[in-house]
Amino acid sequence: MRVLKAWQNAAPERRLRIVRLGVVFGWWENSNYTRLYYALKKRRFAYIGRKTTVKGSNYVKDVIRSLYL
Repeated sequence: MRVLKAWQNAAPERRLRIVRLGVVFGWWENSNYTRLYYALKKRRFAYIGRKTTVKGSNYVKDVIRSLYL
């Protein structure tokens, strides 16, 4: 973290953003999100944990757009 702060402080016009995303999905993603979709569609999804837990996901274009604001 010190390296990142030093990089930012070296030039005041620099902008540092640390982004920690959970699930990112998009066109041709074919990974966890796609498997979840098909499992739900086939009614083969077992939810583990509390039912009150809220899950979040991000669309890849929205992530990129938010980084350029």
